[in-house]
Amino acid sequence: MKCGISISNFGVSSKPQDYAKLAKAIENAGWDGFFVWDHLNFGRGLNILNPWILLAAIAVETERMIMGTAVTPLPRRRPQQLASEVMTLDQLSEGRMVLGVGLGWPPKEFRVFGEEDDIRIRAQKLEESLDIIQKLWSGEELSFKGEHYSVDGFKLHPTPVQKPRVPIWVAGMWPKKKPFQRAALYDGVVPIGTRDPTTFADMKEYVEKYRMSKGEYAWVCSLTHPSKTKREELLPQFEQAGANWYLESWGTVPIGKQMKRTKRGPPDI
Repeated sequence: MKCGISISNFGVSSKPQDYAKLAKAIENAGWDGFFVWDHLNFGRGLNILNPWILLAAIAVETERMIMGTAVTPLPRRRPQQLASEVMTLDQLSEGRMVLGVGLGWPPKEFRVFGEEDDIRIRAQKLEESLDIIQKLWSGEELSFKGEHYSVDGFKLHPTPVQKPRVPIWVAGMWPKKKPFQRAALYDGVVPIGTRDPTTFADMKEYVEKYRMSKGEYAWVCSLTHPSKTKREELLPQFEQAGANWYLESWGTVPIGKQMKRTKRGPPDI
């Protein structure tokens, strides 16, 4: 099982440099991945930094870990812009980028900017965006006409380092089924809030029914900074349930405490 950290883009520090230093320390401690949340208006009055700028700094400071978002609310992004940003980060990191996507939460992050927060419309925009992004990454000329987006003969160059595309991990809240049908079409699944190995196994069994390809796939479990005892108890159970990635959420804890946490290192699985 590979192990990574997920950390919020608000509340931790007002300095992007601190995220880069933390990522380097985490890489040196032996972790396999570093993932940043993507929020704009979480409502806590905390400093909020742009996750894409943070990832650029992290790409420069690290050499081995994969990196990405966990997760990006794709319906509030322009798919062509995001395709270009992720491609550039994949180039900058020499092929270490992962794009995590979801519908977005809380809905007020959409409403405050006058954007559509209806979950059905957000789902439509998510699916159209994913279609556009992966086709742009192919480097072929794209013409697309959807309900919410259109592309009139555009090519994206250069393309990502990773082929056939930057891995896409899709998030959902089990037992809602549609997000997990969607996740089966891509490269990984991130079940938000699934803390129980038995529930994780049920989710995995469901996603497997819809997978078209049986190649490499990221089955991501997560816990919120558990004790060593809790780690040792639950992670073998998650692994037995089929998880091959573990994301430990360090949330909004201030940077000083985050740096101290790196000394514990990843679990020995």
